[in-house]
Amino acid sequence: MKYLWSICLKRLTLNNLYIKDILIYAMQVFSIKSTCLEYLEISENTIFDRGGSELLVNMQNFKNLKVFKLIRNWRSLRRKRSQPSTLYSFVFPKTLEEVYIENNMAFDMGNIEVINGHNLRVLSLKDNEVWTCEGSFTGIINVEFFDMSGWTCEKLSHNLLYGFPNLKTLKATGSHLGKGFANTAGAGYFLSKNMRLHDINLSSNRINSIPDGLFLRPFEQLSSVDMSYNNLTIFPKFHASIKTLKIIDLTFNSITHFNNKDIERIRKLRKVDILLKGNPFQCSCKTLQFLKWLSETNQVPDILDLTCVTEKASRRLMSEVMSNLKTFEISCKTKILVAVCCVFNLHNHTCYNNNRRIFSI
Repeated sequence: MKYLWSICLKRLTLNNLYIKDILIYAMQVFSIKSTCLEYLEISENTIFDRGGSELLVNMQNFKNLKVFKLIRNWRSLRRKRSQPSTLYSFVFPKTLEEVYIENNMAFDMGNIEVINGHNLRVLSLKDNEVWTCEGSFTGIINVEFFDMSGWTCEKLSHNLLYGFPNLKTLKATGSHLGKGFANTAGAGYFLSKNMRLHDINLSSNRINSIPDGLFLRPFEQLSSVDMSYNNLTIFPKFHASIKTLKIIDLTFNSITHFNNKDIERIRKLRKVDILLKGNPFQCSCKTLQFLKWLSETNQVPDILDLTCVTEKASRRLMSEVMSNLKTFEISCKTKILVAVCCVFNLHNHTCYNNNRRIFSI
């Protein structure tokens, strides 16, 4: 790296160069003398197979660094689990704005302290092998984008995100949060310090039920919530003061219908769009109110993609059911009337529908 010392280099990308090691001394000198460097990316190499912690240690020496990327720098299948640490401490350049350390590390989460991190806006730690999510962050209070996708959060601290009061975008897809929420007391407080969130992505987490109070917060600018590819059966509860929400993605969950309380919650959200395809909806007399709401609402933009299972176990397009809803509703009322007649006229062994037609019992 000595050939780069004398150049006022602003951007350096070392991608897929089969780099196995960077000497500690060389890295130290390079980081100190590269006073112009603003963007550094080291990706698709094998540095971390032989130890590359000096990259993180020496990052503080880059006086003008704004973007740092360390992505997929191990190729071997060995993932050694070291003794968990209660505190990880890092010193960043004061100019640093974006950090991407992705698919690059394996560790148990602890308390992470960052010094000189007040200018950091983007922190992506996705696809690292984080075996537990018990800990929190300090020193990076101005982070607006955080990606923890691919973590294993079966053990979870409810205050994991408390250090991000200015967070706008949270991505946590495929992070095992379903088990984490179930195993964590006070999981409903997980987002309680992130009132400035715009976009929340908790997709593919095997979430069976949303912790009490998770979304019952007065989020100031919440725009979208992605809960797709989970196991939800009811509509999430949102704070009544939220007026900015535009889209809720509930595709590919386990919803069979919405009850009256669910429907009322959706109506209170006003202009929000609800995405619902991929759910195992039921078209039966028991779900008639849901079907009627579905035929009247303009809040389900993917309604043409919805299917449902009838009482005869056949699968139909929801649009077909909607087009014959009046007939379906009459048949349901007839069934109810027949059932009532049967109760009160057992001694006569006959019943009548609205058209005075006789039904044998």
